[in-house]
Amino acid sequence: MSKIKVGDIIELLDGETVPADCVLLASKEVTGEAFEMTASLDGERNLKPKKAPLFVATNFSRIFSKNRAFSLSVETSAPIKDLLVFRGKMTVSPIADSKFLDNDIVDVDTRKKLDASKNEVFELGID
Repeated sequence: MSKIKVGDIIELLDGETVPADCVLLASKEVTGEAFEMTASLDGERNLKPKKAPLFVATNFSRIFSKNRAFSLSVETSAPIKDLLVFRGKMTVSPIADSKFLDNDIVDVDTRKKLDASKNEVFELGID
């Protein structure tokens, strides 16, 4: 874990520590939810819930496999010391010439059918 760099996709197992800020992309939970402990940063022992955008979590293999139909980018604000403030934006874009792209994509949060020719943008943040 000491060689993590910006843009790496890492898999964390229960109890593992990561020395970096991370954006949750998926979890083993159907809801896309996971919990983190920040005791080493703020002294709090309570687990804090984190949630991946369900579209990303449910389409993970379509975004991150060799035969992917989408690309993903994440933009965040510059790092700040306040652990309770974070702003970012995740954009999922269809790969136009992908033979793995289809028109039967449904956002599991809203249950609406998505237009496979358009970008989907998800706001990320803590206030």
